[in-house]
Amino acid sequence: MTTPAAETSRTIIDISKLPSSSMDTRSPIWWGNALLLCIETSMFMIVTVSYFYFRRNFAQWPPPKIDQLPVLYHPVPKLVLATIDLALLLGSVIPMVIADRACLKMDEAKVRFGAGLALLIGIAVITIRFFEFNSLIFRWNDNVYGSITWTLLGLHLMHMMILCSEDGLMFVWIMVKGLDDKHARDIRVTAVYWYWVVAIWVLLYVVVFLSPRFL
Repeated sequence: MTTPAAETSRTIIDISKLPSSSMDTRSPIWWGNALLLCIETSMFMIVTVSYFYFRRNFAQWPPPKIDQLPVLYHPVPKLVLATIDLALLLGSVIPMVIADRACLKMDEAKVRFGAGLALLIGIAVITIRFFEFNSLIFRWNDNVYGSITWTLLGLHLMHMMILCSEDGLMFVWIMVKGLDDKHARDIRVTAVYWYWVVAIWVLLYVVVFLSPRFL
């Protein structure tokens, strides 16, 4: 049983002057985001490995498209829209880096510019993606090739939509209420997510759109 003397001898730490939020690795949300990306990377790796597993079961990949005349014996996915998406996503890293670095200096104008421009590029990528599915030649239910490639592009589309929603919410908040420490941290966390989404698309571009041309 604790005695009154023991109670009074306890050390009391005054935390009233500690900041309400912190940046980067000192923030729990940064670690939560990092662990989430580890999980999502594992998911993409599993689906990508499945893509190559299915590839081993076919003499030709993609398989011939025989439900039309003339038959397409080597229906590789079209590159135009996927390459535009790749260029846009790589370009979007620049404004996101601007916003990311500006958060450290609490430069609200640069954060608005970077986050807003990245959001516009993200919306453009999402819009192109809906047309990009046709570049795969096959529909999702035509065969296993169609199913796995639509799944890969669909998963990335889902992350793009989530990412733009996050960035959009942060952008609207800053436009309405200004930049504070908490939302500067949130922008930097969103930036890490953004870089990850871009890196995943580089991988998928190589796997889905380039590898059938040389494997």
